[in-house]
Amino acid sequence: MGMGTGTGLGFVRPFLRSAPLGSPTGAWHRLARMPSTPRTPDAPFVGRSEALERLEVYRRERALVVVTGPPGVGKTRLLEEAGAEPVRLAGAATIEEAWAALAQTWGAAEERRAAFEAAFAEAPAPLVLDAPAAPYAAALLEALLALPDARVVVASRTRPGLAGEQVLELGPLARDDAAALLLELVERVRGAPPKEDERAWAAEVAEAAGRLPLALELCAGRARLLGLRALHHRLRAPLAALGPSLEASLLGSWEALEDEEQVALARLAPLAGPAPADALEALLVAGELPGLELLGRLRERSLLVGGEVGLALPRPVAALAARERAEDAERGRVALAEALAARPPCGWGRREAHALAREVGERSAAPAPLAGAVVRALVAQALVGPSSAALEALVEPLVEVTARSGASVELVGWAHLLRSRARAARGDAAGAETDRRAATTLAAKGAHAALLEELALGAAEEAAARGERGEVPPEPADPARRRRWRWLRASAEEDAETIEALAGEADAVGLRARRWLAARRGEAGWLESVVADAGPAEAREALAALVALAEREGRARLWEARRLAEQLGDAAKVAALDARLRAEPAASATLVVEDGLARRGEEVVDVRRRPTLRRVLAALVERRVAAPGEALAWDALLEAGWPGQKVRAESGAHRVRVAVSTLRKLGLADVIETVEEGYRLDPEVPVDRSG
Repeated sequence: MGMGTGTGLGFVRPFLRSAPLGSPTGAWHRLARMPSTPRTPDAPFVGRSEALERLEVYRRERALVVVTGPPGVGKTRLLEEAGAEPVRLAGAATIEEAWAALAQTWGAAEERRAAFEAAFAEAPAPLVLDAPAAPYAAALLEALLALPDARVVVASRTRPGLAGEQVLELGPLARDDAAALLLELVERVRGAPPKEDERAWAAEVAEAAGRLPLALELCAGRARLLGLRALHHRLRAPLAALGPSLEASLLGSWEALEDEEQVALARLAPLAGPAPADALEALLVAGELPGLELLGRLRERSLLVGGEVGLALPRPVAALAARERAEDAERGRVALAEALAARPPCGWGRREAHALAREVGERSAAPAPLAGAVVRALVAQALVGPSSAALEALVEPLVEVTARSGASVELVGWAHLLRSRARAARGDAAGAETDRRAATTLAAKGAHAALLEELALGAAEEAAARGERGEVPPEPADPARRRRWRWLRASAEEDAETIEALAGEADAVGLRARRWLAARRGEAGWLESVVADAGPAEAREALAALVALAEREGRARLWEARRLAEQLGDAAKVAALDARLRAEPAASATLVVEDGLARRGEEVVDVRRRPTLRRVLAALVERRVAAPGEALAWDALLEAGWPGQKVRAESGAHRVRVAVSTLRKLGLADVIETVEEGYRLDPEVPVDRSG
């Protein structure tokens, strides 16, 4: 998605959907242009379709809609895509200047409030505002809402906090959407598509830039001279790599913060991704800051955004905070490592521990408190369950860094143990054994019981993974290691009762236990849990579980399995599943579609409030009724779902895949088929198009 003109760097799209003056208040209206920076027409609009649909619904239902999000996220661009041209208030420092801008836009005789109100009374239309200054934004909006028939949409980094406001928050783009947008922008500035060896780096560059559309535009500009791989290397310092435009966009928000808020951002800056709110609160409280209160204030200013597991700082915001308050950021790094060392293993914790190891491992030296805390964090978060070789390899430099830092003998021993696992994962058996002996020597020298326990338990787990039934070591004292020990003993003895007791926890041991039960018993509940819990490393186990579930539940599970097999690139499995789908008859219940409601038996899929999905479903139904068995290609579905929008093939196909996937998840998994020509409704399913 391109950026709003408030940044001076985005693109503008022709406003073909503008309504004439005096149109119904529910419609967008093109008013006289305010002076603005010219933009390139027909900009790519990627990854915001759902937000656009929600905006269209909200503006019909609420008198005040607030589009908010961090700097550079594309708030203005979303309004433009909806067919509105906002009144740009970024240069209005006072409320009087804001009234003057409104009066000018409405063609009033004088540039003051009374003149605007008189002009508005003669020609009421939706008010669309961009970036009113926080000191007067609430007062301005209250005054506008008091006007008869006024409806207001405002794009702002800070929520005004008025009663009845409907907030639409924009966060960074999804990873795939960000990569697709970057590739489109690179082709636009170069005049030629990116080279094949570059395309693989698009997602990495987008991630390093924080997946913010403004940052992606700046990346595309740099990529005109640099390849994406070289640009990714430079993005370790994103503010320097992307230049002053991004920094200027962020500094306004930074300088408006109180000192306490700046310190809070700096202490959270070391986080590599989203984390639960309670974890963020603990990091701030450890620095004697009012945790929950500060999180709320930063959230209101859109400097914290929602993520898949909690809240996160956009990457450029974190980079700015770390630069401006470097000492506070370093304290935050130590506090994060210490918090992870004391926290039970979890997905986000493992990610943060690995990110800290990478960052510290790249230093020539690190203070003992930091190096030691990072090693303890890796021990707590990374030694449970199998780990990725690529991630584990990050700990290799940590051995030398830990030794140079003056850390204790025990911590150096833990570092050797971590590196032994990294080397074993890469197939370096000799190197792994050397490190394991070093760790054992250091542990025995100081009689470090926890390290000795881990060495013994790890050796037994590795033997079990190779299919060897060695001697189970004595029961460890540490509770987390004790659970691993119980699993090791129970699986060796095939003690189903103990394994079932272990299966109830949401950790790596619990997942192993659930897999064991699913494989031995084949019960639907255990199979379902494997599908739900599996990550990328367990995708093939999830595929096997889906195929097993299909024996009970039929075609819907086969379609899920087929999609997963496609993602894994397993052509043989896809072909086998296609054969089963052709052999198994479809359910005969009639699909009744009327006004965005799809009913099939007792199941109801409701897309009345999701215009894009409604249009895509209607197109599939239309083709099914007109020509049973024929499919719609992705470009036909793109035109149906997003009429009139021009996007590149890769982005368009991605949009359609997401829409079809969503319809399947809502309950049409065994009705919508993927065939070589595109997508279709199963010709064996009767369809009644009542609407």
